[in-house]
Amino acid sequence: MKSKTRLFVGSLPYRYSESEILKLFVTCGKVVDVRVIKNPWGRSRGIGYVQFENEEDALRAKEKYHNFIILDRTIIVDFAKEDPLDTPEGKMRQLEKIEAKKKKHFVPHTEKSNHIRETVYTQRKFGSKVGKKFASRNKK
Repeated sequence: MKSKTRLFVGSLPYRYSESEILKLFVTCGKVVDVRVIKNPWGRSRGIGYVQFENEEDALRAKEKYHNFIILDRTIIVDFAKEDPLDTPEGKMRQLEKIEAKKKKHFVPHTEKSNHIRETVYTQRKFGSKVGKKFASRNKK
């Protein structure tokens, strides 16, 4: 079972890199994968995942490093949930999401797209107030 070898590591110092996490967890056994989750700007979110080769090493690391203090922060170590993209249902949802995104940006050529555009005021649905305001200014 893959989820028993993968650990979630939370409350990490933001400046901690994957190599520093690897140095910490390699003392418990053979580490297969280390990931630090980052925000869209590339900065650490303070959480990560460590995957071990077998369950015994993962259990040993969980027991050793849960509530371990690093740079005045107490880290949380627990077994990670299964990755949704590894399940058939998760893969199907991901494909549906990609297809929906493609359809959203596709605008087919129809008769409606050839119609003449209404005024800006009526199109934005605030025309009566704005049109009235400008009309009263122009009359003076």
